Amino acid sequence: MTNLIKEDWTLDELHEQAEDLRKRLNLFRTSLGRFFVEKQELIDLMVIAAVAQEPLLLIGPPGTAKSDLVLKFRDAIGIADENYFEYMLTRFTEPSEVVGPIDINQLREGRYVRREQGKLPTAHMAFLDEIFKSNSAILNILLTIINERKFYQDGQPVPVNLRILFAATNEIPEHGELSALKDRFVQRLIKTLVREDRIFVSDRKLVKLYRLLRIRAWLFHGGTVSRDDLRLLSYLGETQQEIELLRQKVPKLLGE
Repeated sequence: MTNLIKEDWTLDELHEQAEDLRKRLNLFRTSLGRFFVEKQELIDLMVIAAVAQEPLLLIGPPGTAKSDLVLKFRDAIGIADENYFEYMLTRFTEPSEVVGPIDINQLREGRYVRREQGKLPTAHMAFLDEIFKSNSAILNILLTIINERKFYQDGQPVPVNLRILFAATNEIPEHGELSALKDRFVQRLIKTLVREDRIFVSDRKLVKLYRLLRIRAWLFHGGTVSRDDLRLLSYLGETQQEIELLRQKVPKLLGE
């Protein structure tokens, strides 16, 4: 097979490859949208998050096709079973269920190593259902994986393979201890929202938002960020009240 990676591509060749990729991604998202009723906006967000390699939180009551969407997305991009991890979390979920059991033979030798094969650290794509129902031990592990793309084995950081992370929740938790995890998930204008509606937007979220805006602009129209791309501001809310407020206010701010 001809190697598609070249070290001496010209600028025109790079532009051609990028444009071809953009067209294929757009074909992918519109084709996948035909399988679901009124889910194109959500599918678009999934594609943007996947390209940005940022986690995406899917919010909605049971029966809103969250799991089906993720599975169809996985099948459409060809993620093999061994590279996919899915789990429904509860407050009783043990770390071994998510990142692998302790290797007893290694433990006898004084090493604290998990057998992570087939678990979250070795997956390229993962879906964690009811993520906010997990306990603090799981949340701390997830924060390290999301923030640093690392998993600690016997005190040593090991890079993870995870590129696409979708999580789901039936409702937004209000607990303060979960704010660190919520802040990692994507969800003139920003100053207005902060001043008038007291929407808290952390520096971390601003960085993520800027990256996602640029990717949406490239994907949808191949240019710089436009007014239409600012629709992503609708997903900044961290509580149900903020989510409902932004769904109504952002379109008005954009003149829609």
